[in-house]
Amino acid sequence: MAQSNTANTAGNPRQRAAELAGRMRDLQSELRVGSRQAGDPKAQALFETLAEVLGGAMQALDDYRDRREPAWH
Repeated sequence: MAQSNTANTAGNPRQRAAELAGRMRDLQSELRVGSRQAGDPKAQALFETLAEVLGGAMQALDDYRDRREPAWH
């Protein structure tokens, strides 16, 4: 199924950015759940750190899609 979505958005970079951001949001949610469920404090820190990194990447994709930054105009 991911391939058909990719094929549908291949010609539209802004639509592709939105798709990727959505997938990252799903993964970020999974990481936050994993952080709460992990018994190991180091694993909790790792999962939360990865969730934060994805947050920054999603922001960059959203900024590109919405042309909020001068660099994306």
